[in-house]
Amino acid sequence: MSSPLLPVPCVDWWCFAFTEVKGDPAQLDEAEQERYRAFYFERDRSAYLAAHLGLRRILAWRLGCLPTEVRMVRQERGKPRLQLPFHPDPPDFNLSHCSSHAAVAVASGARVGIDIETVRLLDDIDGMLEMVAAEAELAQFHALPAELRLAAFWRAWTVKEAVLKALGVGFGQDPRTVAVDLDPRRPLRLLEESSWRLWSLEVGPGLVATLAADTDCQPCWRPLPVAPGPAYGI
Repeated sequence: MSSPLLPVPCVDWWCFAFTEVKGDPAQLDEAEQERYRAFYFERDRSAYLAAHLGLRRILAWRLGCLPTEVRMVRQERGKPRLQLPFHPDPPDFNLSHCSSHAAVAVASGARVGIDIETVRLLDDIDGMLEMVAAEAELAQFHALPAELRLAAFWRAWTVKEAVLKALGVGFGQDPRTVAVDLDPRRPLRLLEESSWRLWSLEVGPGLVATLAADTDCQPCWRPLPVAPGPAYGI
């Protein structure tokens, strides 16, 4: 087995359809199985199972172990963390899923968050935005041409989710504290100076995804591992 390396900034990401992952709930840990059973609708159970089995496959490849050997604990605000007794600074990771796909980010030497959404029309896009947007964002949104506003909304939503998930707080923190340049014609950025770097990910038609990390390291897309393999250094 390869020896652990000192963490250097490194960010990898994956996106996979639920149909790419097959498995049994018995491959999840007790906490995951409890959450799996709590879903009322079969479609929600199936989505959760595929997303978490895919996550375990990725983390197993990253660590050089079997998917069932991956150990995770939840931090105070709920963000999962790898439990590696002999590694004081394990890789950070984050999972997001929508109706058909999941996205995963794993980072060494940095915090990372990711969000993927299905782009869909909203009955009350103005009302939804008002719940999460700062005044400057609202002003920018209403100044945009009407045909750009749907893209602007999902841009704002995925950036806020990605940054707040990287922080480990999610929407438990007021999303207005993360103000985004909403104009989809410009590169992703926050309105205020920040250590967070943002990337818009190419994840397929009808989907939108954003990755946030507190490093300048360019994220690297990777295919979903077929089977666990040797770690390239955690």
